[in-house]
Amino acid sequence: MGYTTEFAGKFNLDKPLAPEHFSYLRKFNDTRRMKRSEIVADRLQDPIRIMARLPVGEEGEFFVGAGGMAGQDRDESVVDYNRPPKTQPGLWCGWTVNDHANAIIWDGTEKFYNYVEWLKYIVEKFLKPWGYVLYGNMRWQGEDMSDTGYIVVKDNEVSTAGLLPLAAKEPSVQIAAPPAIPLTPEEFAKAMEAASNNRQGGEDAHFQMDKLLCDQLEALGYKAGVEVFRGSDSIWYA
Repeated sequence: MGYTTEFAGKFNLDKPLAPEHFSYLRKFNDTRRMKRSEIVADRLQDPIRIMARLPVGEEGEFFVGAGGMAGQDRDESVVDYNRPPKTQPGLWCGWTVNDHANAIIWDGTEKFYNYVEWLKYIVEKFLKPWGYVLYGNMRWQGEDMSDTGYIVVKDNEVSTAGLLPLAAKEPSVQIAAPPAIPLTPEEFAKAMEAASNNRQGGEDAHFQMDKLLCDQLEALGYKAGVEVFRGSDSIWYA
């Protein structure tokens, strides 16, 4: 059970991460987020966090020193195994760092929830204080085919373009079901005009028109080129 969302693309960093920051973000991604006693957690071994010069944080939010698979051991600092620190949106963060230490990427795990909130958290808690700037965009696609859009990052500011993500627990924008694909030239022109007149305007209108155009191209056999377009860092909505 649960709801799976997939992602295509990456968010670039203005410079490669320092080794201690790279190691910390990799470990943060690989450990279960659990509410902890700050006093007890601060007494435990946590060398990767210490190297990154981070405090233990509120309710142990920055602690990554737990043992066991994916840091799931219930050591003496754990207050609630099934609840994250109140500053964090979930038990697992699906954002990690690529092998070149120059981009934030999806780790490929299923059922990654609250991904917009998690990205904002990483920017505000780690990247900004460490002096990095994140930019780029990533497309999401949920199990519900209407649950699709872009997460856009520009100068550390995170936003969404198109439909808002269902799995991110944000209000979704209701858009009428698209007409059958492929369309006739006349139907395509009408559909594009309707999208351009979307009452949401701006980014949503451009996103709907891009999606409509891509759907048409896929129906005509240009799926490989469309996938390159959708995964390109050059796609963004201001």
